[in-house]
Amino acid sequence: MSGSHTFRDPGQLSHRFDLESLAEVADGFGGLTRTWTVMAQIWGALRPLSAKAQQLAQQRDEETTHRVVVRFRDDIASGWRLRMGYRTFRIETVIDPDETRRYLELTCVEEGR
Repeated sequence: MSGSHTFRDPGQLSHRFDLESLAEVADGFGGLTRTWTVMAQIWGALRPLSAKAQQLAQQRDEETTHRVVVRFRDDIASGWRLRMGYRTFRIETVIDPDETRRYLELTCVEEGR
């Protein structure tokens, strides 16, 4: 999964994700409620990239970054997220690595771990 212009075996796309976008819905009292909406179910390859931990205000803060490779879609945006069971990955960047519109590489941060 590394490097551009690399053939990717579709069999590596073995993790099923819910692709979610953030929607703001009127709450009926002049405010907005933020909710995640499932846009599609997609298959991807998941690979951890890095992890860091730090102590903030008496609490340990951990962050793990992943790369997720999925088939090309033109509707995925940074700020959206992927959900796989109880795990959630916030999409930071979306890249078409070789500009062939075959695959996308998503850099994600795992939330709530």
